[in-house]
Amino acid sequence: MPKVIENIEEKIFDAAIKLFGERGYENVDMKAIAKESNIAVGTLYNYYSNKKDLYIRVLETSWEGTFNKIKKISNSIKNDLNKLGEIIECLYYDIKARKGLGHYFIKGNFESKDKEELNADKIVKKIVLSLYEENNTIKEKDELEVEKLVYILLCTIVLLVNKYSTEDKENVEILMKIVNNFI
Repeated sequence: MPKVIENIEEKIFDAAIKLFGERGYENVDMKAIAKESNIAVGTLYNYYSNKKDLYIRVLETSWEGTFNKIKKISNSIKNDLNKLGEIIECLYYDIKARKGLGHYFIKGNFESKDKEELNADKIVKKIVLSLYEENNTIKEKDELEVEKLVYILLCTIVLLVNKYSTEDKENVEILMKIVNNFI
């Protein structure tokens, strides 16, 4: 009778996010993920046919959590500037928590086997839509300008987290200055 492993998908996900964050996509293989998950490599392939699919799943799940937080912020805060500040903080700390997973904004995009792309453009569009929802200050701006602002913020967050990782408060303040200059 085969051994039943409790919470196997959670173990795989946790191991994958840890390894991708620490080593980067290029320096992780399925064998390392299986070892970190304490499962056999063959078992891992029963859940994910290749590393790219697993990586995309990690990114999708991670960003779903961020978008849920942004939605809660949008629904709970009425003041536009406070709302923007909370959204920027959310983006900053969530990207920081992902460790090295934010580099794909700068390096490039991935495409899964079923041609459903998880790329920076889709994430940016979703953030832009989140900013437009119930935010009169942002609604006054051209959508392309807002999209460019989001790219600037996301890339800047990745760079600040990598270069000044111990200066979170200051980093968030700089991001807010960028947004305040925009609006």
